[in-house]
Amino acid sequence: MSSIHMTLKQVNAFAFDLLTACGASDTSARSVANSIETAESDGIRNIGLGYLPTYLEHLKCQKVDGKAVPKLHDTGAGTFFVDAGQGFAHPAIDKGIPVLVEKANANGIAAMGIGNSYACGVLGHLVEPVARQGLLAMGFANAPAIIAPWGGKTPLFGTNPMAVAIPSASRPPVIIDQASSKVAKVAIFDRQRAGEPLDEGWALDKDGRPTIDPEEALNGSMLAIGGYKGTGLAMFVEVMAAALTASNWSFTAPLFNDNLGGPPKTGQFFVALDPVRFGSEQFLTHIEALFSAILAQDGTQLPSDERLVSRERTAQDGIYLDTELYNRLKGYKS
Repeated sequence: MSSIHMTLKQVNAFAFDLLTACGASDTSARSVANSIETAESDGIRNIGLGYLPTYLEHLKCQKVDGKAVPKLHDTGAGTFFVDAGQGFAHPAIDKGIPVLVEKANANGIAAMGIGNSYACGVLGHLVEPVARQGLLAMGFANAPAIIAPWGGKTPLFGTNPMAVAIPSASRPPVIIDQASSKVAKVAIFDRQRAGEPLDEGWALDKDGRPTIDPEEALNGSMLAIGGYKGTGLAMFVEVMAAALTASNWSFTAPLFNDNLGGPPKTGQFFVALDPVRFGSEQFLTHIEALFSAILAQDGTQLPSDERLVSRERTAQDGIYLDTELYNRLKGYKS
């Protein structure tokens, strides 16, 4: 298959151009284009340029308001809420992150709710900037239903990811970023488009039976990571991201992957902590001991190490985009 070479700067400009052409404001397009560039930098194509057609479709059908202006509501010394206005999550979060850092530095802990929102891309990328300023950061996001509760067969929870960013004195922040499902939903779509079966243990059909057929999985339920413990995690994220922000539950939110149902109105929630305020004045030294103990064992690595390797490679070499996707994306300008 032929491919197009692009630098990361060109990825950003390409995405920005398409987003504005389909109705996004410059501010929204810049936030989303930055997220796409970072995803491509880290080798996460399915949330980078691979997800851009969905963003563009949803701009055109108004499932997301590309011209929404996020509104920040201060609710306390260490708390605040950002109403995304049925727009992209990215500009709402970008607006709130500096305030989150400021409040955490002032109070030792701060929390930010994002509501009336949309898909936020790679959650780990949103907590990483907070950790780069020396704070421990956590993020939660709910998504339209695709996981059945334990013992059931009808989807109720989304893939509902959570992410933690741990600051470090010797390296970039260590990012733990995982969905409540065994794999992200985009992995199912990737296999569907490629005409390939799923791995066993990824999904159930509509009758609750294990399946490796992507079509049956999308009409059924994805499996949670770790069995009943994963559905517990999905429920916890649902409380943090949807209940605390008065956003749609996963089971009431329109799907991210079609053009039906209007804005999803899902939510995100972020917490930042100053680690030296909780009895660990030598936090950075203490955490290095943990990292060193992990890496002392042969064959180990820290979470997000593979992303850092990709980041270094793509900064030098850029990325290669298959011509079919490139031409499909260009078609949105016609």
